[in-house]
Amino acid sequence: MPLVRSFLLCGAALLALGAGAQALERVETTADGALAVAAKLIEEGGYGEAEAILRTLAAGDPEKFDMRRVDVLAARIAHERGKTTEAVRILSALIEYEPEDWRPRYQMASALMDVRRDREAEKQLREILRLDPPPIVEARVKNDLKEIDRRRVVRLSFRAAAAPSTNINSATSDETFDLFGFL
Repeated sequence: MPLVRSFLLCGAALLALGAGAQALERVETTADGALAVAAKLIEEGGYGEAEAILRTLAAGDPEKFDMRRVDVLAARIAHERGKTTEAVRILSALIEYEPEDWRPRYQMASALMDVRRDREAEKQLREILRLDPPPIVEARVKNDLKEIDRRRVVRLSFRAAAAPSTNINSATSDETFDLFGFL
């Protein structure tokens, strides 16, 4: 893949590459290399630096590079920062673009489960099973569905009261009455 563009990366990105901390250094890499650096930064909590790399990639030519990979990482950053609405919006667009890809669905289900939007997460997980994912993913999805079932809360409340009638004039002449066979 030809060089997409040169990146000006700060010390945190250089640490992720193993180059050591330096003030600023110009690093030339491919788009795939930049995505790998961004993914590594996200794993280490360097969301700001990863976001800067993703913005640089997003400003590039979409004809030369699959921008969906940038969107997946951007959704991951939003999810990690607690911006579930933004992550879901990005992932929804990815799912709409390619509905047969289970990966953004799984990422969306994880984000939704983290904020206890279990019905929506369950819908995505069941759709993943319909798409026939690899066996390891299928096992994870089934485990997530069990987790949703475990934390589902069902509450039943039943109240009844009986009081004597103060309306003596219209009362029945029977001293007892049958209430569905209980009394």
